[in-house]
Parts: sequence; structure tokens; C-alpha cells
Amino acid sequence: MKKILVPFFTILVFSCFSSSNCLVAQETLKKEQLLEDFQIFESSLRQNHPQLFLYTSEQKLDSFFINAKKLIKNEMSPIEFYKILTPILPMVGNNHTNILPPKSFVEFISTETKRLPFSFFYKNDTLYVLEDVSKEYLIGEGSIVTAINGLEVSSIIHKFLENITTDGYNKTQPVYRASRGFSRYFGYYFGFPETFEVRYIDSGGKSRIAVIEAITLKEISKNRKSRNTTLTNGREDYRFEVVDDIGIITVRTFSLSNPKLFKRFLRETFQEIDTKDISTLLIDLRDNMGGYPEASNQLLEYLINETITPYKLEYAITDNIFNHEYFEDDIYFKHFKRQNLVEREGKYFVKGAVDTKLMPNKYAYNMELFILMNASSSSTTGQLIGLIKAYTEAIFIGEESGGNPVGIVANDILTLMLPNSKIEVKLPVIYSELNVDFQNSGRGIIPDIPITQTIDDLLKGKDTTLEHALKWISTN
Repeated sequence: MKKILVPFFTILVFSCFSSSNCLVAQETLKKEQLLEDFQIFESSLRQNHPQLFLYTSEQKLDSFFINAKKLIKNEMSPIEFYKILTPILPMVGNNHTNILPPKSFVEFISTETKRLPFSFFYKNDTLYVLEDVSKEYLIGEGSIVTAINGLEVSSIIHKFLENITTDGYNKTQPVYRASRGFSRYFGYYFGFPETFEVRYIDSGGKSRIAVIEAITLKEISKNRKSRNTTLTNGREDYRFEVVDDIGIITVRTFSLSNPKLFKRFLRETFQEIDTKDISTLLIDLRDNMGGYPEASNQLLEYLINETITPYKLEYAITDNIFNHEYFEDDIYFKHFKRQNLVEREGKYFVKGAVDTKLMPNKYAYNMELFILMNASSSSTTGQLIGLIKAYTEAIFIGEESGGNPVGIVANDILTLMLPNSKIEVKLPVIYSELNVDFQNSGRGIIPDIPITQTIDDLLKGKDTTLEHALKWISTN
């Protein structure tokens, strides 16, 4: 029976992040309410998450829960409480486990709140300006930011990384997230002031200081459009081309709006490769953050030369979600309740998961194969890259892939709604382990040929990473 929650005491207040900027009206929650949310949060993770202690020992997580609980004060806003919870994310080390602020807070900062008007690129401990969409337009693209409001960039990034979800010990993905979500994370952990004092090094190497006015996302979008910055360029979901006798298949997502069209694209593409006798193939999986395994498996069938069983095992640790009354009754929750689970030695295995077999397609490719990847090659794409490594002779180019190539907790991602703070916890409940011949190191696939983007590459608006990859392939 669902518990009826009666607030002990709430006061409508303004969460002010500076003396001149009050952000949004929020309820201040009493300690009893926050402790109730914390207990639901902790017990839900312990009883439902199948790999909670994969990268951090139970003893260390016990210490986290004890110490985090001590930080709860007599009165706190939901976003203050949120910041107590998020340090657990890199400890769990699962990219699909996440904690989100209340929707009302996210909506407000997306529509009304003013923020830092820049996009950044962080590389080798250096924060470059990728887009200057400020009113002043003083700093400019390519400049190096060294401090914001007296905070050194290194300490800012370190704070982000302490609170960002990632897979295991991955080195590329959390940094990518930190730089691309910089202004939002800065607001979460350092506030939303009216102005920013930015210390930077300009294109001439001279140290400067600029005071930049915070502006809304609407104003940022307007400035971006008027200045026609490189980040406005879109990309196709998938395509095929031939450059200097090298076939290039680009797939940017496996979350396809029309799976039949993708299936036809693969068939026609590999028929063309066979007809034209193309002996070198590059598959570009950069910025592909995953999607449906069925779609990635369709591509894999054109790359293998033997029948394979992709999954070694797949299981949950419960067949009845603990604290189920606090989870949203969405399609994922309903799907989990329909899962055909078989109990064995305290685990609940998904029946038939290990029986899945993939057979080589009639036009399967068996010549020289290269995979281009980066920090955003994650989730389903990370799995695909792991299977390609295990079952082909492919050479990997680019950056460490963002996903885990051995095991992933990503199926049936349920939404836990903490009843008082309205904080959302994304909690996957099924663990899948791939049938590969290497162990889980907590890292993505490390490239055989490292090629990384530079700020100059990005500012040119050209895909110089692909150019470098093609040059290496042709030369070698």
C-alpha cells in the first residue's frame, strides 16, 4: 500500500546564488523529509541495482551513505540535497545510472535562468572556448579560459568529474560530458550569478580579464544563429561514401526512427561494397551514443564470418522491484514486469537471452576493416565495438570508446521519483555481459591508432579527424 506523504513543514523561498540573482522559488524541505528520501534512495539502489559494487567495494559505498546522510541539514532545498547524492555516480560507474534535479528546477533554468554564454572544449587540462555566444563577444573562439569568478578551471572540472555518471574508469567520456555541459554543471555546483569574471589567454597568448553578462538560453540560441557558429552544423543518421577507394560507413545513432530504412541501407551498402570489390572499409561510430541493440546487431552481421552468441548472461537481482510504489509506472517498468525471469542462485536470469545468435550476412565483409570512435561511442555502440574487437580483425582509430565493451547495466531503465524532493533517479535493473574473450578492465576499447580532435580541428568546421584517419590508412 502506497504511503501517504504529509509534509512536515515547507516554506516557499527563493534560492539565491548571488546577492543580485534569485533563481527560482523552491520548497525548503525539513530534515525528516530529506532523510525519508535518502532512505528510499539508498535502499532502492541496494535492492535493485545488479552491479552496485562492481567498481567500488560495498564497504566504501557504506561509508558514502553514512557520510552523505550526515550532510543533511535541518532545512535544505531540493538542489542542495541533489548535490549530496550525485557523488555516488562515478563510484557506481554505470553510464545509465543517473540522478536528475527536479523537473521544475530543470525547466526553470532552461527557460528563465541566465547562464555562462560559452561552449567549451576541454583537452589536456586546457579549457578552450568553442563558441562565444555572449553579448560582449570579447573573448572569442579558440581562447583559453584559466579561471571563472576566481575559481581555477582545474578545480571546476574536478568538481564536475566528482559528480558525473560514467562507465567504470573511462577516461574520455566524463571529460567530454564535463566540457559540453559546462554552463549547466557550473550552475548546479557553483550557482547562477548575473555576471562572470573570466580570466583567459587570447589568440595572441596575452592574459586578459573580461566581465561577461549572464544570458538566457533563448538569447544564447539567438546569438548562435546570428553568428553562424560551427556547432550549428547537423549530421545525417547514417550514410555511405567512397573516398580514395576507401569505403566509409557513418552511423551516428542506433535510435532509429525507421528501422526498415536502416536495414535496407545496410543491405544496399554492402551489396555495393561487394560489387565494387572495395577492399578497405572504415566504419565511423563517433558521437553514436547508442540506441537499439537490434540495429547494432544488424550492422554486426555484415562484419562477422561465423555464427556468434553475443550475450554470455543477462540477469536482475530481483523479480519484484523494491520500493516499487516510488517508481514511475512507465513503459520500462511495465516491460520489466513482463520479463521472463528464471531464478538461480539468488539471481533472476532473463530466459532466452543467451540463446540469441547472429549469423553472417550473405554480403558479409571480410577484408580490411577500421573502426573510428570517440568518447561518445557509448551504450549500445560501446557493446558493438566490444563485439567487433572480439570477432573481427578490425583496427581501432580515434579515442577510447565511451561505453563498456564487456558488461553493461542498461536494460529496463526505471525512474525512481523521490517523493519529497522530486529528484529523479534513473536506475537500470538488468545486467548484460557480452560473450567476448577479454576481461572487464573498466575502460572502453583503447585505440590502436590514437587520433584526437584539437581545438583547431573544431574551429575549422571540417572533419579533420576523419581526414587524418584516411591519411593514416592510405599511408599504411
